[in-house]
Amino acid sequence: MKDKSKDLRQGIRLSIIEGVFAQIYGSLSFIGTVFITKFAIMLNATPFHFSVLMSIGAFSQLSQPLGAIITRKLESRKKKTVLYAVIGRFMTLLYPVIPFIFDSNTAVYLFLTISFFSSTILAISGNMWIAWISDLIPLRFRGRFFSNRSVYLTVAAVLTGYIFGFFLDLFDSAEGGVVENIKNSFSIGKYFIKDDLPYAFIVIFGIAAVAGLYGLKILNKQPELPKEIETESSVALLFSPFKDRNYRKLIFFGCWWMLAIGIGAPFWQPFMITNLKMSMLELQIYGTFATAGSLLMLRPWGRFIDRYGNKPAMIIAIILGSINPFIWLFATPDSYWFLFIEAVLSGVMWSGANVIITNFVLAVAPQGKQQVYSGMFSAVSSLAMVVTMLLSGTFLPGAMDIFGLHLVSEQVLFGLTSVLRLTAIIPLIWIYEHNAKTMMVVLSRLNTFAKVKIIQYSQRLFK
Repeated sequence: MKDKSKDLRQGIRLSIIEGVFAQIYGSLSFIGTVFITKFAIMLNATPFHFSVLMSIGAFSQLSQPLGAIITRKLESRKKKTVLYAVIGRFMTLLYPVIPFIFDSNTAVYLFLTISFFSSTILAISGNMWIAWISDLIPLRFRGRFFSNRSVYLTVAAVLTGYIFGFFLDLFDSAEGGVVENIKNSFSIGKYFIKDDLPYAFIVIFGIAAVAGLYGLKILNKQPELPKEIETESSVALLFSPFKDRNYRKLIFFGCWWMLAIGIGAPFWQPFMITNLKMSMLELQIYGTFATAGSLLMLRPWGRFIDRYGNKPAMIIAIILGSINPFIWLFATPDSYWFLFIEAVLSGVMWSGANVIITNFVLAVAPQGKQQVYSGMFSAVSSLAMVVTMLLSGTFLPGAMDIFGLHLVSEQVLFGLTSVLRLTAIIPLIWIYEHNAKTMMVVLSRLNTFAKVKIIQYSQRLFK
């Protein structure tokens, strides 16, 4: 028992340290980050290319179940997890070479191809890791573990974004802007010109790869509990979760939610850059507000999940998630300041939703089946997201005037995703979660808690 406790403490500590380096890597090179978006824009990516790019990120999750197949007859997941992560992260070094060798039309498709293979391999590694860590961390405080770990990772993401966002803006800053004025105040500023932007990405992706590969050295030191060897066939293993009726309900919810999320998903950052004309610095400020909301609520989300369950927590996250896109309908190039307030709400929502979804699947899965349950959930639900992301780029709607608002194509999609996200509550209520409290119980307890806090505050105020 003592050894298990020691392994647990060491595992938590190393997971946080390794996670920081993984986050630096991800913040600079994962699909969906501002740096990948900016790189794609530099390669003259079209709306269709962006829909394909974002679809690749989701489509790559289809490979997650392969992680369960690869490790089913192994007693340890560690070596395979690290090996696949090394290959996937090393491929990032190929990105900055592309614009120096190929023309823009060829370059963007080569970029998409490399992104697909890298994301696919990393998805396999990620599936192995989630099973590894779920074996190590007991269910009773797994929610708090994921939320606490996310706090450190979020701080790393913010610092990484600011440092390298500012660095990138030095090469591509607007005339008369803050970054341009700072650059011109130093003699070295003359060397940061837009034509040299491809060289900036050599630095960014180079540092991403170094950080990512060093993090894997730390991951290799993380303890691992012995793994049971699965004797069933690969096909039987992959489809075994679907015999679980409750899991089928969870999958149905996941598909519904991801279909709604996928609408307009490829266009958030391109809309900010091309339509609202926001600089990289402004995007980082937006990200900081989102991070503030995330940091503010990560630990409360973890405590809420462990106390009341994933199901009521997800209902709250869905309601918040339907509000966020609606706010974007009012954004124009002349007025978008309120998006920084929306960013806080977005950070609160996504910090909860990401932890909840991860923990929800692990809570529903039987002991020893977490890896295949998690892999199949990610694969099937991500495929649903791919469908609406590709449809968003292929059949981009025209501009529309509604209720006195002039909505560009992207905003029409934002409005649609807002409505459809809310409907995801319907399949969610059909899922059974052991020990989860009902929303009536949650609201009653929160109401009681609020009254107690108000009374305590009043007593201190008038003492």
